[in-house]
Amino acid sequence: MQEPYFIFDLDSTVTQEELLPLLARQIGMEEKSTEITEQARRGLLPFEESFRLQIELLRQIPVEDAQKIAGEIALNDRLVAWIRAHRERCFLATEHPDVWTQTLLQRLQMEGRCFSSKTITRNGYIDRISYYLNKKEIVGHFPTPLVAVGDGASDAEMLHLASVGIGFGGSRPIAPAARDNADYCVFDEQQLCALLDHLACPQPIASAAAPSFLRP
Repeated sequence: MQEPYFIFDLDSTVTQEELLPLLARQIGMEEKSTEITEQARRGLLPFEESFRLQIELLRQIPVEDAQKIAGEIALNDRLVAWIRAHRERCFLATEHPDVWTQTLLQRLQMEGRCFSSKTITRNGYIDRISYYLNKKEIVGHFPTPLVAVGDGASDAEMLHLASVGIGFGGSRPIAPAARDNADYCVFDEQQLCALLDHLACPQPIASAAAPSFLRP
């Protein structure tokens, strides 16, 4: 069995924080942005609609400023080191516009390896959405086996469709939809990286015995 590919949600999985509230803080709209994010994360608001609302809220921020904020966000360093060590088989996924995350991807050394939403910019600002990323569509781009890692409701279908889905609660609680569609739920980076090491071995994933301290 070949070594699997790995796809990681970006916000609160690779990073320690959500990007949208940090951007909203710059314009005094953090509370409103957080409200939209939490409604979507809990499955109370369709993600495409929540994304449209967030873009409408945050489009007044210059793209250059958004890139700077994203580039300075705190990371889950142990997980980032694991991804870098296995870069040839790792990819990221985020609903955020690609223009916001360019600096962050450079910092992660993952340029050209991130699935994201697309926007049209005008005079240094986001003008409109041209493509919204639905993470479940990513799975079809990869041969099996595929391991997916995420924490939010928008990750749930991706976790369900992957060969192995991992709910990661290291930065915030795992959303119920993600938890219910995950094969494993882990709650700190050491546990997650141990499971990733286990799954990275070229063996039949379905029959492999997971480390005993992990909770399926």
